[in-house]
Amino acid sequence: MTCLSERHPMNIYLDIETIPLPVAEREFLRPAEADVKTGNLKDPAKIAAKIAEVREAWERGEDAALDSLQARVALIGYAIEDEPVQQLALADEADMLRQLWRAIAPQAYALEIQLIGHNIRFDAGMLAHRGWLKGAAMPSYLIHDLYGYQPRYWQDTMLRWQLGNRQAEFRKLQHLCAAFGIVVKQGPITGANFAEWWAKDRAACLDYNRQDVEAVRALWQRLTAAGS
Repeated sequence: MTCLSERHPMNIYLDIETIPLPVAEREFLRPAEADVKTGNLKDPAKIAAKIAEVREAWERGEDAALDSLQARVALIGYAIEDEPVQQLALADEADMLRQLWRAIAPQAYALEIQLIGHNIRFDAGMLAHRGWLKGAAMPSYLIHDLYGYQPRYWQDTMLRWQLGNRQAEFRKLQHLCAAFGIVVKQGPITGANFAEWWAKDRAACLDYNRQDVEAVRALWQRLTAAGS
């Protein structure tokens, strides 16, 4: 068991993967004709074709995995300090979220943890929203922390690299890791095609996620080394 101390919060490295919900579960967000931007099109046939194109893209789930109303958490990877990466991938999303909070955020540790990720606001927001929707809410102190300009518990490798300059370019995890000489994930899986791979090769997806967690850990340790 990793020892805790007041001077050194428990570092927990986190990365989640999301997939679009089935069309039936997000039907309430189907694009209405009035919501489709048709620009300067005047020809009724072209307007109808544009509307059909937008709806077909929606049905395919393009960008749905980025929207907590249209996606579910499929896989959660986390590592406590230097311990091996742990992963949760359950059919029951609510049970998976409850298991996560039991594992990494028991109330007794409220003042002594840091949840670290790259663009962690996405992961945190998705976990919070899906928790509310599924009746498996994130611990309240972690939710309240997200309202702050500089969260206490949620730490971001991307923002640390920016050094407080919120107008600076967002750097991808792979690019920062490459610059530091940190091993980054290899292979055909990306965030854009993760759902496709999740349906056909779970083992490859687990490895993809594990590498992300390990890369975040290595990057954070470099960014917080003595003198950084």
